[in-house]
Amino acid sequence: MKKVLIIVGILIMMAITNPDKTEFVIFAEGLALNKSEGFIEEVAAYLFAEKTAEIVTESQNYVIFSIYTLPGVDGKDINFIGLFDNFFPIGSVNINLDTVVGFCGTILLMLILLRVVRKMISKDEIDEEKNEIQS
Repeated sequence: MKKVLIIVGILIMMAITNPDKTEFVIFAEGLALNKSEGFIEEVAAYLFAEKTAEIVTESQNYVIFSIYTLPGVDGKDINFIGLFDNFFPIGSVNINLDTVVGFCGTILLMLILLRVVRKMISKDEIDEEKNEIQS
């Protein structure tokens, strides 16, 4: 009976301390910031790591623990298990963490390009409206 109570107590503690996706996003942002080596990588990680991790993270909640998956640039997913308010890598993560920073840099470049294209489009629309008004 004592063993059953201990096991139930541990399971309850695991359920209470099962980290959620928000906590994992903060954890992933910290990883990206720690692994960035150059100035551009640091800026990309600082600006976009949290939002990128929030968007691309897949989570599976099993009540007493959770599995979080980040897609790797090279096609290999990066998996973590979350339990007792901590995250632990599943498999080899050191090689793949560099791809997270690279992924954030790619997202940064895509967002910059998107902003430039939007400005060009909105400028063209404004010019067209001016021409219509003048006509």
